[in-house]
Amino acid sequence: GVVTAGTTPGTYLVTYTLVAQGDYAMRIRGQVAVNDFYTGAMTLISGGEVTVSIRPGPTSATTSSASFDDPSAASVEAGSLFGTTLTARDQYSNLQIYDATYLSDPFAVSAELTGATTLTFALSQTDGQKLLGQYSAVATPTVA
Repeated sequence: GVVTAGTTPGTYLVTYTLVAQGDYAMRIRGQVAVNDFYTGAMTLISGGEVTVSIRPGPTSATTSSASFDDPSAASVEAGSLFGTTLTARDQYSNLQIYDATYLSDPFAVSAELTGATTLTFALSQTDGQKLLGQYSAVATPTVA
């Protein structure tokens, strides 16, 4: 991180950038100067330990992905369900985690087929998918 003097004498500002989601233990340690010399070990400053939770950033279409439920299906019968699973990731490839704080992303999914036909997919999420940043997307083609 970067340490700079704060606006109040004797205070310092520490800034850092983390790109991987997770919980991190941050410990602030200090050392006292005696006659302009630092002696002894760095010691934990009172109140200087905290857990920092890093959440994923905004979803990025570039790092998110779609996988077909049946990649071997070369054709789908008209009126049959056609499905895919979307996996949402942020710009650092962290999986999105959906919970009470961050409910979901504003996704809209469509597929263009030969002949200018467009399929619009209905999206859904199970609780298990929310923890993995995933959506189920299902469409029913009606044109043969």
